[in-house]
Amino acid sequence: MLNQSHTYDYQLSATKKELERHLLSVSNLLKEERVSILVSFATKYLQNTQGLANFNAIVSYFIAGNGNNRDHSNNIDAIDLLHLCVKLSLTAEISKDVIELLIIQLADISNGPCPIGRVARLLQVVKSFADYL
Repeated sequence: MLNQSHTYDYQLSATKKELERHLLSVSNLLKEERVSILVSFATKYLQNTQGLANFNAIVSYFIAGNGNNRDHSNNIDAIDLLHLCVKLSLTAEISKDVIELLIIQLADISNGPCPIGRVARLLQVVKSFADYL
């Protein structure tokens, strides 16, 4: 993926289709369950990382229900991708790599914190390990 996240405006429909059933599976979880899973993950792996504030922002936007995580050009939500990243981190053989890449991408969100930027960076993690979903 390119560094300029807006390069992907309206360009991710094929990628979304590939991930659709996985995105749907996490979006169907109860809100409280989703928040609990994410908070547990952050507590275990993201303390003292540069990306923690961006992680917390994504979760806060989700809790507020204001739509600030949605890349409307591609109809993908950052919170769903974040859940897929956490799900991937539970796969023993790739756990360390997923977490390391996620930490890098969460920190990089500071360079483009708009919904499209958040989605593009989290999508890089998911696509890197999509075979394990």
